[in-house]
Amino acid sequence: MNNGKYVLFIFCFLAAYCSPMRKINIKNRSGGDVDVTWKLKDLDSLYLSPFFLSNSKTVAFHLKSNKPYNDIKMSFGMGSWPKDSLYAITERLESLEIKSHGGTIFLDSSDKIFSFLYHRRKGIGNRKIEILITK
Repeated sequence: MNNGKYVLFIFCFLAAYCSPMRKINIKNRSGGDVDVTWKLKDLDSLYLSPFFLSNSKTVAFHLKSNKPYNDIKMSFGMGSWPKDSLYAITERLESLEIKSHGGTIFLDSSDKIFSFLYHRRKGIGNRKIEILITK
């Protein structure tokens, strides 16, 4: 009977360990300040958006050039980033803008944002998206 408890405990631990958090990490390695702005579509379901952090349609981050203020780590629940999960997130976005001293990236449609994020998936099972901003 005791062996059954240990096996159950190990199984539960492995099941929890194998379900990583979906993340979008933004790293500023440009040597200057960077502004990242996510703009949500004007939907009735604004409050259901994973980007909903306030009553605003805009979520903006200012990344400094120095640690610890040069990284952003956003979590989006358990799992990985298959096409359908990423599409569910990006269909709620109107635009993504990244401004640095090296230039501006402005993505003004869900399809462009999806493509930009899709090609930046990393990790075991594509569990995170990494946006690296360099010079």
